[in-house]
Amino acid sequence: SRPASRSFPIVAKTTGGLVLSQQRLAKKTNSVPPLADITVLLAATSVASCLCAQTLAALGAVVKHVDDLESWYEKAAARVCQPDIVLISSDSDARAPSYAGAISAAGSVVCDVSTFGRTGPLRGGYLSEPDLQRFSSFATYTGFPGGQAICAPGYPIDCQAALYAAAGVIAGLLMREVDGAGRIVDIARLDVAVNSLLPCMPAGLPGSVRTRLGIRHPPLAPRHT
Repeated sequence: SRPASRSFPIVAKTTGGLVLSQQRLAKKTNSVPPLADITVLLAATSVASCLCAQTLAALGAVVKHVDDLESWYEKAAARVCQPDIVLISSDSDARAPSYAGAISAAGSVVCDVSTFGRTGPLRGGYLSEPDLQRFSSFATYTGFPGGQAICAPGYPIDCQAALYAAAGVIAGLLMREVDGAGRIVDIARLDVAVNSLLPCMPAGLPGSVRTRLGIRHPPLAPRHT
């Protein structure tokens, strides 16, 4: 297991399960950021990975960006460099999946954000944000009622993927506190896009397709009053 000074002091293992540790409560009282003792290595250039790093930095983590990916991967595999969290992306570096196992075995929590995930028939493929909105049917519900599809601006899928990634690595840190082992967090941007369509999916179960609603929300009621 990792040294206590580098651990993530959120939970303590007790007979009754997982409870907030006194050390974490003391930090909260002193207004110390929750990830103040955590080091994040950003080894990706994708939008979602960078936004995830920004989110973790807002929680107090120290984020370092890697310019020379090849030499760093060699050091990580040899356990010369051992950060708490490593953010990679198969979309921006095809070598990332091959190094993830060695990095997590060294005790780091590795988060791979890609278009289609690490497994499945479409793994290794890439779609930009506008293409992913069309591929996932996200664009089916955006745009003016009765009009053509309009891609939503502002990278909504990548922004959501970044939040899922941040939540995943924090969960990985919690599990590492229990057993001392690293984790691999797999975030597929397609999964995130489809998950955002949940409010619209029930209407398509009988076989129909919900029409575009503009800025109106599907379950909002009453409407047009």
